[in-house]
Amino acid sequence: MFKSRQSAKFFFIMIILSALMLIWLTSHLWQIFPLTGQFAQYDPDSILFARLLEQSILRGEIVQYDMYGCFPYEIRHGFAPFYMWFLYNSTALYFQVFPDSQIDPMHVAGLLPIIFAWITGSIILLTAFKLSRSWIFLLFCGFFMLPACPSSFVSGFMRLDYDFLISFFIWGWLCCYLLILRSGKSFWQLVGATLTTLFIATWSGTPLFFFFVTLFGFIVWLRNTEDSSIYLDYAGSTMLVGAAVNLLLLRPTSLAGEMLSISKYSYFQMGCVLVGGLACFGLKQLQARKVSRVLGMGMMIFLSVAVALIFREQLMQATGFLFQTDPIHRSISELKSIFSPLKFMENNANIKDVMTYFGIGIVFLPVFFFARWNFFDESEERFLRFWVGLMLLMAFYQIRYIRWLFMGAGLYYAVVYAIVWRMIYREFSGRFKNIWLAAIFIPLLVAQINHNFQWISKLMTLSEPEVETYTWIRNNTPETSGYASEGKPEYGILSFWDEGNRLSYYARRPAVVNNAMWGYKTMAEIFSSKTEQAAVDLFTKYRIRYALVSTYNEYNLHTYQIWPAFKDMPDRPEYVLKYTDIPLDPDYRSNFYFWLIENLCLTARGGFTSSSHFRVVYAAKSPENVLSPYILFEKVAGAKIDIKADPGTTCQLSLEMRINGNTYLFKKSQEVSSSGQASFILPYTTSHKGGRVETEPFYKFAYFSDGKTIKATLAISEEDVVKGNDLTGRMEIKEEDLLPVTEKN
Repeated sequence: MFKSRQSAKFFFIMIILSALMLIWLTSHLWQIFPLTGQFAQYDPDSILFARLLEQSILRGEIVQYDMYGCFPYEIRHGFAPFYMWFLYNSTALYFQVFPDSQIDPMHVAGLLPIIFAWITGSIILLTAFKLSRSWIFLLFCGFFMLPACPSSFVSGFMRLDYDFLISFFIWGWLCCYLLILRSGKSFWQLVGATLTTLFIATWSGTPLFFFFVTLFGFIVWLRNTEDSSIYLDYAGSTMLVGAAVNLLLLRPTSLAGEMLSISKYSYFQMGCVLVGGLACFGLKQLQARKVSRVLGMGMMIFLSVAVALIFREQLMQATGFLFQTDPIHRSISELKSIFSPLKFMENNANIKDVMTYFGIGIVFLPVFFFARWNFFDESEERFLRFWVGLMLLMAFYQIRYIRWLFMGAGLYYAVVYAIVWRMIYREFSGRFKNIWLAAIFIPLLVAQINHNFQWISKLMTLSEPEVETYTWIRNNTPETSGYASEGKPEYGILSFWDEGNRLSYYARRPAVVNNAMWGYKTMAEIFSSKTEQAAVDLFTKYRIRYALVSTYNEYNLHTYQIWPAFKDMPDRPEYVLKYTDIPLDPDYRSNFYFWLIENLCLTARGGFTSSSHFRVVYAAKSPENVLSPYILFEKVAGAKIDIKADPGTTCQLSLEMRINGNTYLFKKSQEVSSSGQASFILPYTTSHKGGRVETEPFYKFAYFSDGKTIKATLAISEEDVVKGNDLTGRMEIKEEDLLPVTEKN
């Protein structure tokens, strides 16, 4: 009777908390109405998967190769296959169940992260109910399971990066072990093996997680804890089953020569997990045979060295990514630390950063690590302390690992607040005891839950200039083949890194580079060009037609300085991590990139003069006298004109233009050769009005001929500029000045 009452009470609480959790997860959707438009997602990783899903839906099959993320190359994605299969088939299943639904298929998939956040939170709550011996802890757990900062990194609408599924598998695996500890039922071992199998088939980074699985197994074996045999059996069996199933299903023909890639689904991930499983089983056998710890440690060291030698290159790349030995990775925001002890000693602003991510509850971190919990068995407490603590420390080290914590952040808050409650409860007595407790705890709870709401309510969407920019590009640049079909795109658009994902999804145009660093070498080589002709030659080589630049984003200084080092590297779409220092370019501000964003190709800079082949065709809206935040350049052949003039004199031309309401003067000058000729290539048409670019009806020329000053005008059409027509002889002479040349000089 007592148990049934407990279950009924918990069932009632679960219904309320589940409803609150769903409201919390979806409340921000109604604030900004993201369902009314395409531009509902800012995160570049999510945009990448959104584009691949949309292309798969349009083609009727899951895309395996891509030219829209690293034009002009065709790259094999190499993602672990389950995730795209899951997105594609989940969307298809919805329309099989609701064939008359008018919802955008992308929005159906876009709600999956929210649904899985709710499922994961419910699983953790149910597990806590099975384990906990304290209703206070259980109430805190339910209260704080309302999504917090880690959830917002993963569970927002259209957050289609695979992190939400990764987090679900991690917490599912952890909860299965806790349920085995409490119930002893082998059913949970089977569930854990299934989750492991799908986890390996979802994320290429699984070796890192299962390294910690193996490490914890080594710790409990070394300490000979009462649950060590159970853990080693669970960890070993789930890893071996997961690795074996993936090995059996992997087709070697699909690896495209990347048998041991760390960034793509290959034998490397399965091999690492398989070794981890064997290590756990080996430790269990050593324990059963009562082999000495010294001998066991020796065997583990031998195994570790063997793995390090076999997978040396892969481990170098993996640790390089983790420890940011690569200079470009050091500039990625999500790989930076939330908290750095060295910086804290110089400036306590780090504490403010940590509080921003975790709220006031993070000040109780020592309580979490050192106080006795009491509401779990010792083995359960040890297990959760290790994993939740590890996730917190990894999040401090690199922001991206806050995704592992996910809905488990509620578990952390519940533990520390329940312990603090117990400590305070013991200090008070008398009839005002509850009033004092409420006076202390209510402000803490309100502050924490308000912090949680502030985080989950942040849905990063594109700014108005960005929406306008990608819409303009989609509507006003030539359509390309291959988005919804097998065709090859005709041209690509160069941008800086993250903009590439947005170009390829929102504008549906092939991007030269994206945030997966595909095409990074191509981007670096072009942007580091020191002359216009060098840039033109590379645009031609890589079949690039446009360049989109952001004039206000400032990136890490080393990013600009190392670009020239990529010039002599092999042409390929993938980026390979660097383990050694890269030579820096001291003259980096005289390169093509800065000529674009600061000079708009209109004036001289370093080895550049006024442009002959690059023109502004679009500028995003901005306040008067403020440089447009996004500018699109087009590479054109340029109209050609030869002028006969007096040798040794100077020939000049100009074109007044307005870009986004600001006035500019396109001006070129050239000394006439000894043969009496000056040649110009002109990138702008006249009377052009489009993309907030307006020009005068004609170019103005001034030069000397037969000792006289000649002033002339020339109108140029779009066809002349695009095809590179020769316009010699088409100038209209407006005025002749009879003053001698010497006086004019």
